[in-house]
Amino acid sequence: MTTTRNFKFSDILITWSPLDVNLPSTVYNDYAAGMEHEILQSGKFVGLCNLSGTPTEFSIAHHNLRETVVATSSNSYNRQRQLVCAISIGLFGHPYATIEEIAAHINFYNLKLFTAEANAALFLYLKRLLRPELFYYSEYFGPEYQSGQMVNGVRHEDLQQTSFPDETFDIVLTAEVFEHIPDAIKAEREIIRILKKGGIYCFTVPFAPYAEHDNIRASLDSDGNIVHHAPPEYHGDPVRPEEGVLVYRVFSQRDMEQRFTALDCEFVTYHLWSRMLGILGANAMVHVASKLPKRSFASAPAPALYPDASLSNVEAQVDSPNALVEKYGEKWVASYLSALVEYFVSNQKLHDHFEYWQERGFHITLNHYYEPIPDTRTLSESLWKRSSELPGVDMNDVEQLRLLREVFPAYADEYNAIPHDPPSEPHLFYFNNPMFSGTDALALYCMIRHYKPQLVLETGSGMSTRISAQAALLNGNTKVIAIEPYPNEFLQKGFPGLSSLIVKPIEAVDLSVFQKLQAGDIFFIDTTHVVKIGGDVNYLFLEVLPRLNKGVIVHIHDIFLPHEYRQDWVLNLHRFWTEQYLLQAFLIFNNEFEVIFGNTYLANKYPAAMKKTFPNSPWWGGGSFWIRRKL
Repeated sequence: MTTTRNFKFSDILITWSPLDVNLPSTVYNDYAAGMEHEILQSGKFVGLCNLSGTPTEFSIAHHNLRETVVATSSNSYNRQRQLVCAISIGLFGHPYATIEEIAAHINFYNLKLFTAEANAALFLYLKRLLRPELFYYSEYFGPEYQSGQMVNGVRHEDLQQTSFPDETFDIVLTAEVFEHIPDAIKAEREIIRILKKGGIYCFTVPFAPYAEHDNIRASLDSDGNIVHHAPPEYHGDPVRPEEGVLVYRVFSQRDMEQRFTALDCEFVTYHLWSRMLGILGANAMVHVASKLPKRSFASAPAPALYPDASLSNVEAQVDSPNALVEKYGEKWVASYLSALVEYFVSNQKLHDHFEYWQERGFHITLNHYYEPIPDTRTLSESLWKRSSELPGVDMNDVEQLRLLREVFPAYADEYNAIPHDPPSEPHLFYFNNPMFSGTDALALYCMIRHYKPQLVLETGSGMSTRISAQAALLNGNTKVIAIEPYPNEFLQKGFPGLSSLIVKPIEAVDLSVFQKLQAGDIFFIDTTHVVKIGGDVNYLFLEVLPRLNKGVIVHIHDIFLPHEYRQDWVLNLHRFWTEQYLLQAFLIFNNEFEVIFGNTYLANKYPAAMKKTFPNSPWWGGGSFWIRRKL
């Protein structure tokens, strides 16, 4: 057998999706949060770097993951690797290319690249890999210099008015720059001016994804004096490290998209998460503006980065992997392993080694009609556009609309005061979070305030726990108990309104705990969303729900009935969830449980009513679905 497989970064798990401010992002989920909790405990972990193109150790200096997670192989930090993913998306439509592969394409097609920095790892790699005539870089040294002037061997450019002619560059990069520019809108126009038609602008900025508008923290008056609209905030400055640099603006998705669209660009924000690439944190977001009309960056011939190899010329030493790597090189060994997997599958030995691989964190399964993961190539476009008539399910529109139109508005003064940005009190809920927000959060708040339960039992905890606790404190006699197998530090410490925390999987919780719920109490469910042998979803639907007392109210999250699961979740994020199918089956001809509220259902059938009741919500819709065992 002489099959050769090259090591590809596309083999690495990168969770990525375009950000939609009208929907909660699921890129950063309980799995990611639980893994990050373990990583933070140790302070380091091993993965792969898309700058060096090699395995590396990542180290974490502090808990601000967006500004740390340093790869020892390249000395790159989190945001620089995010920017490499953004360039890859802009050029190739996927985030998997290494900087070496990107540079090979730029050199092959004579693309010109400009970056507004002259330091740090990404700059150093670009300077080394790109042909000099294709690579432009600059820094800002102060108002006393003219754009285009050389200062200590580095070009000075004011991004509000650069020295470059129209349509000079195919690619422009900035990283945490625009927040420090007094007139960021002028600078955005300038970037697009110097960008060629079909070119891409990839950047990162301080970002409040679900905010209605940019947060203007400072500006200049007509005399050029700084006017502060918020307490001054300064970030580190590599050019003037002793001074720091003032933050003028924190950006919102809505305003940026509106401005770049007006500049004849397609604007997309991508939410990324990859433990393997050291891209961590809830807010790993990069932005790509493509100047219309878009053009296709054709693929250049692949660089000859990897040696040819075949299984026949390898003397594998299973007990000495280091010797194998030393002899053949890491990339070649990865190629060899890929060929080995193909060997095991083709020789029907896959099942013989299932437990061995499982112990080491892998499930290798076939693309087969007996397997739960579908072949996504067979999923028709019409699947995502049609909705079910939900035969046998009473959606109880009268009760849903009663709650929406008559009950929930009684608490409008309270929920309209909920902030969008993080408040000074760390335990309070705010909307600009990627975990639990919008009308999902508002419906939960109103349910607790209206029904005034004695007990809220929550499985799957986090931001939902915060808003539950706030509502419970106002009730005065509501107890909130969270069940969470992977609690973050915030949950472990506790906060006002959270009565207790049970640290164990829901399927390990004794049935007697759920029988404490009485009429009017709330059972909040946010699960793994997958129907599987021995799983939490099976336990809850088959053992817990049928035993609940009459009158208990149940919430299930990430339910989109009558629609299919979101297309981008399935095709881009590869989330093959099945919980809502079991819920639909559970409700068919079910005379014991009644539907009382469905966020997706109401947002699609009665959008005006949703917007009238919740005018300040970041989005309308979501995935909360509420049922109740009839009295």
